Amino acid sequence: MTRGRKPQRVQQIALTSEADVRGRTGFEASDYPQGRLLLEAWEVAQSVSTKEVVARALKGRKFARS
Repeated sequence: MTRGRKPQRVQQIALTSEADVRGRTGFEASDYPQGRLLLEAWEVAQSVSTKEVVARALKGRKFARS
């Protein structure tokens, strides 16, 4: 996680969310895959070149379908 304005915040959100779940009675040992999924999604999002998106000038449905 090197790109973005404050990448450490995504890690903090994932960790805080996991702590919240595990802090609840009966969920102390629960797996929390959502945190890993968030971090994986962040990594994928960081690989998108915003310059390429802007250069293609896609908007609305055309952007969604690209």
